[in-house]
Amino acid sequence: MGLLKALVKKAKKGDGEAFVSLVKQYEDVLYRTASRMLNNEEDVADVMQDTIISAYEKLHTLKNCPKCIYMRPKQKCRLSAALVVT
Repeated sequence: MGLLKALVKKAKKGDGEAFVSLVKQYEDVLYRTASRMLNNEEDVADVMQDTIISAYEKLHTLKNCPKCIYMRPKQKCRLSAALVVT
């Protein structure tokens, strides 16, 4: 967990490579989470993109452990699924 904390600290200071490394750490988890909840590959890609953008925009609010990065897609997936149903 030390590496993730270090990446978050660096990313908060503006290190773009650190943020990319964080995204790569969670990319598979994001994809699997979104894929389980949505049946459309386009929706999965949209949720992943929205999650990554949201994480970047809210980077300053992250603690030293970026748990919210992989919690966020569940919220987005529920919203996407609700929009498809209605």
